[in-house]
Amino acid sequence: MSSEKELLKLLLPEYLVEYFDITHFEEKEGLLHLYFEEKNTVPKEFSSLHLQSKGFHEEIMVNDFPLRGKPVKLQIRRRRWTDTKSGRILQRDWNLIAVGTRMTNDFAEFLKISADTKALPLETTGELYGVPGKTFRRQYKKSLGGFKNWPQKPHAEDWILYPENCSCSLSLDEVALSQGELHRSYFQNSKRQERQYHCHYQRYTE
Repeated sequence: MSSEKELLKLLLPEYLVEYFDITHFEEKEGLLHLYFEEKNTVPKEFSSLHLQSKGFHEEIMVNDFPLRGKPVKLQIRRRRWTDTKSGRILQRDWNLIAVGTRMTNDFAEFLKISADTKALPLETTGELYGVPGKTFRRQYKKSLGGFKNWPQKPHAEDWILYPENCSCSLSLDEVALSQGELHRSYFQNSKRQERQYHCHYQRYTE
């Protein structure tokens, strides 16, 4: 049994393997749905309380890594616990879902790295791994891409600096895309690789 459990940890989020039971699975329209229910075991963070299981929260669906080429949907039911003394409803702490998405943390991080390092549209990156393209584009823009916390966001419309690409050997390129608007770019010249690295962009308007 322990070997089966260790194998499942290689295929599924470890958190689910530890604290949830797989009740059943099914394939529908090319998607693999795995159904989980939280075990009737009092969470250790509430071990000092007198808790009683009171059913489950509403089922949620989470995207995870594909298996055997099939997109995976995790159908999860989290257990509700009632403190018999105070009447409070409690639930186990978890960190399974990436903020702003319906994906497991590991899967979301994998897709983010793929989007950051591969020259593919965001929609294509998502669809390659079973996530609707428009959904992944929205999640990347609003959460995964870190755009909201980007230090250059306040001035990005007018100028962007890439300090890691700057050096003493620069070239200048200017393009007038419309009357009264000039776009200027600076590049670092690399003779060894015969490439140019973008180090500064600025827009000028009259």
